[in-house]
Amino acid sequence: MTVVLDTTIRPELLRGRGALSNAVGRYEKQTRVLLDDGWDDGWRADDDSPPPIRTEVIHDSTRTIIARNKSPDISFEQSINPYRGCEHGCIYCFARPTHAYLGMSPGVDFESRLFAKPNAAELLAKELSAPGYVPKVIAMGTNTDPYQPLEKKMRITRSILEVLRDDYVRTARAKGLQEYVIVLKHALRNALLPVVTIIGLELLTLFGGLVVIETVFTIPGIGRYLVDAITHRDYPSVQALVFVISLFVVTVNLLVDIVYGFLDPRIRYG
Repeated sequence: MTVVLDTTIRPELLRGRGALSNAVGRYEKQTRVLLDDGWDDGWRADDDSPPPIRTEVIHDSTRTIIARNKSPDISFEQSINPYRGCEHGCIYCFARPTHAYLGMSPGVDFESRLFAKPNAAELLAKELSAPGYVPKVIAMGTNTDPYQPLEKKMRITRSILEVLRDDYVRTARAKGLQEYVIVLKHALRNALLPVVTIIGLELLTLFGGLVVIETVFTIPGIGRYLVDAITHRDYPSVQALVFVISLFVVTVNLLVDIVYGFLDPRIRYG
């Protein structure tokens, strides 16, 4: 007698897997089910269990690595997915339905038939060096986990991160930009960050130097006036000078923060 079983794969094969079925994708024309037609298939109940399903890694021959979207509901426009499918096998994974686009099952296929992009780093370097590329936020692993067990062996995610941390000046030269544009627009702005910090700190030490120099060389100025006010216990003058110095300190710090935001576009103030 033929019996239609309420499953799409033998339960014995699912040891160590998260999914309990291997139903076909939603876009396939055929649907498969597991039948017990009464014939001996070579496995009996008293035999040893069949070997578990092995993970299969398929090389994805993609031509580009940066995926783009125009959805108003997503906070980024660019993303990179080193892998498709995930061996972690979390049953609640939101990425499972994406395997149906590949003609495979969101069930066991998703965690046992993985797609990897071994040339991802090379493709990324090529796309970043393209003359028309506009730097934007790039999200990593928006589909499946970039640090799944397969990464330990293939190290694709690590190679992508190494490309992203490459010398930006070298990348600008690879894009064919003129040297003065590279220096003025890219190198100089990044190099000025520590310079601005030092200038802000040095300006704040000017008052200490004014007090010493004007007192030693008897030069009239705000430093000597402060010393005379303290010596003669002129408290209103001391208060006024402390207020002016405090206002100067706050202004310098504010200007330094504003210049930071101008030099480095990654710095934003809410």
